[in-house]
Amino acid sequence: MAEAELLTIRSLTKVFGGLAAVDSVNIDVRRGEILGLIGPNGAGKSTVLNMIGGTLKPKTGHIVFEGQNITRWPAYKRARKGIARVFQRNSLFLEMTVLENVLAGSHLLRSHGFSEVFYETSSVRKRTMELQDRAMEILNFVGLDREPA
Repeated sequence: MAEAELLTIRSLTKVFGGLAAVDSVNIDVRRGEILGLIGPNGAGKSTVLNMIGGTLKPKTGHIVFEGQNITRWPAYKRARKGIARVFQRNSLFLEMTVLENVLAGSHLLRSHGFSEVFYETSSVRKRTMELQDRAMEILNFVGLDREPA
């Protein structure tokens, strides 16, 4: 039995002033798969990523994530599902640890109100630990879970 697609892109097209920057792109990504998008400068790589992230709207085509058509979703709603654009420039908070930098985006995954966070309720502490554990799994996966030698 084939594993379900995590991300399916069909016939994705983006036109700027009559010039097709991206023309009928199709991509399939399975859960757990790492996929690279390569090509020369001007090939449309960033345009494709911006359409996936929601900062650009495609002229045609559709984007399906975990079985939901997200083509017309705004960027913030996609970010809540874990889809975000990482830019090439260093956007790290230099005064923070690697773990703290990874956790910086986790506010999108929190559902607690101000008073719960302010008083640090048990559910807030539990969710914080879950997010820290997940961040450490990610850091371990990419080999950034320990101090450099």
